[in-house]
Amino acid sequence: MTRYMPAVALAVAVLAVPAAACDVEEMNRHMNAVCLAALDPAREAIGAVLPHATDAERVLVARSLARAAIACDTGDPREGAAAASLLSRLAGRIEARAGLDLPLPSLAALR
Repeated sequence: MTRYMPAVALAVAVLAVPAAACDVEEMNRHMNAVCLAALDPAREAIGAVLPHATDAERVLVARSLARAAIACDTGDPREGAAAASLLSRLAGRIEARAGLDLPLPSLAALR
């Protein structure tokens, strides 16, 4: 048994290094920031068309934005990104229905 102790000690040390190198709280803060940043273009797009939205759409927008923000804060960036995508689609529908010709803010930034 004692001849395996150096190998066991080395394995424990190697496995402990990645855990010590990762700051979980810092990673969570970064994921939250990325998630919230994904909502910015959706907020901008929905804000531009909100005056043309129905009351039901306004309620849906408020509920969706709140849910996405909670998802981002609790570490579920997938849920936040999905909400951003759906809000952007809703903004496009409202824009089309109202006959608006608004620029695409998220695509303009990619050029």
